[in-house]
Amino acid sequence: MLSPDPRLGGAIRSTDRKRAEADGLAVAIGRDRPYRVATCWLLVDTAANRALVARYPGVLRARFPGSSRRWVDAITDGTAPPWDPGIAWIDPRSRRLVPARWRR
Repeated sequence: MLSPDPRLGGAIRSTDRKRAEADGLAVAIGRDRPYRVATCWLLVDTAANRALVARYPGVLRARFPGSSRRWVDAITDGTAPPWDPGIAWIDPRSRRLVPARWRR
């Protein structure tokens, strides 16, 4: 699925390429027990990123259906990450991760 914004589309394609490369390495390194590769975008909480999310929520929801709350837990507590790709906010000043909340 391509987005109307070339930056967002490029970032999605880049993530897809990196995921494919990591999947290949996970199989090669893990051999009998391949590693599991998981994908999550951490968006820095800026006005520009908030505007991008507000403009393309459908694209982002479709590409990142994993539970944002579970992703934040996995990153901060070390629990198993969700199977589906996810997205969360990061505030570098407070060093906190915040789950994404989608408007209906």
